[in-house]
Amino acid sequence: MLRFEQAWIIPFVVQLLGEYVIEICEDIHGFVVRDLPRRPAMVRGLRSFVTENSDFFTLTELRATSYWACYYRSTHLYRDTYPAMLALKAMRDLAA
Repeated sequence: MLRFEQAWIIPFVVQLLGEYVIEICEDIHGFVVRDLPRRPAMVRGLRSFVTENSDFFTLTELRATSYWACYYRSTHLYRDTYPAMLALKAMRDLAA
């Protein structure tokens, strides 16, 4: 899904960050850091999505925090090092 250039994938990608599969979160984090900044249409879509759906974005951050605390706290001592949180923060920064 990350290969597509359409902005409509943004909500689906954000939603995946609120799930427990860390490998998906790692892939999305890599995409957000490396590829997303070079896709202006998607960055505009991200801005719109975060602005228009701030409650959903915040809920996704809370879900990611919950999965970190339950399953990944031992491997990622700090919440801010958990891949889902890194990706969500990078998305917020790009959307600002």
